[in-house]
Amino acid sequence: MKSAIYHEYGNPSVVVKIVEMERKEIEPNQIRTSLELAAINPADLFSIMGSYPLKSPFPRVPGNEGIGKIVEIGTDVTGLQVGNRVLIPILADTSVWSEEIIVDANKIFVVPENVVADPKQIAMASVNPPSAYGMLTQFVNLKKGDWVIQNAANSAVGSCVIGFAKIMGLKTVNIVRREEVLDSVKTLGGDIVLVDGTDLAKRLKKEYGRLNIKLGLDGVAGEATHQISQCLADGATLVNYGAMSMKKCELGVSQLIFKQIKLLGYWYSRWTQEAKKADVLKLNEITNKAVFDGDIQVHVNDVVPLEEIERVLKQALTPKANGKTLISGPSYAG
Repeated sequence: MKSAIYHEYGNPSVVVKIVEMERKEIEPNQIRTSLELAAINPADLFSIMGSYPLKSPFPRVPGNEGIGKIVEIGTDVTGLQVGNRVLIPILADTSVWSEEIIVDANKIFVVPENVVADPKQIAMASVNPPSAYGMLTQFVNLKKGDWVIQNAANSAVGSCVIGFAKIMGLKTVNIVRREEVLDSVKTLGGDIVLVDGTDLAKRLKKEYGRLNIKLGLDGVAGEATHQISQCLADGATLVNYGAMSMKKCELGVSQLIFKQIKLLGYWYSRWTQEAKKADVLKLNEITNKAVFDGDIQVHVNDVVPLEEIERVLKQALTPKANGKTLISGPSYAG
């Protein structure tokens, strides 16, 4: 059985290797799945580099979400069948960059046979969609017709924000860093799409007037945090969830003092650890349904076999990457 594995922190394209691993027996409460598709998320890459808070002993198999087909069921497991497609979520706390994944049967979601969504979308269902929905619902009491502004709008989280905003009846201002992705964000349903810059707030006001934006979502950090804060209404909340710029969040004193902007952080993994289990499951039921129904669409840049992961990781952290790269396993039919 082949798996991706690393024995030390470092550049993902250097330290991650494909190796043959011994096939383990499953416990009575577990299932064995054959990998169909797994996502490559920024959190996976930062974990490999050693810059992510969650640590586990070496050697490690990366990857925290994907889908697979059940090939073996433990003796105590009921309600599942060999051949079922299952979503292995980040909540399962298991590694998925492997031809086979052993997971507790009560930690997976069975994918209904009649779902509308492409399997590639389902493989990305457990990290970015819950993060996007959580940020839209846990900080500000938004009502239909309210405006939300976000940067990194062409990212996976950004795409999910647009999808859930449409479901919730919200309007979105979407900021990107490159002109060539403007049309793709508009196609997803972004109401306003602009390129970032030092005059962002002035351009937004001149073209669209005062929008009374109560919530901002920042996945870039650095100067971009300040730019998006200038577009917010007095007393608004700005939520940072990432640092694509690899810089600290910058926020002007005038935004804090005179506009009373609140800058908060959001980490979905931490929320799942602190929230009630029922609340976590409810959120995932909502986001899974939206993904399964085809209402959430994230651009997929490429699908590559597990054996080629070392090559793919060389491009994974490039700033001009547009869309997710997925890893395919033995159960992937193409």
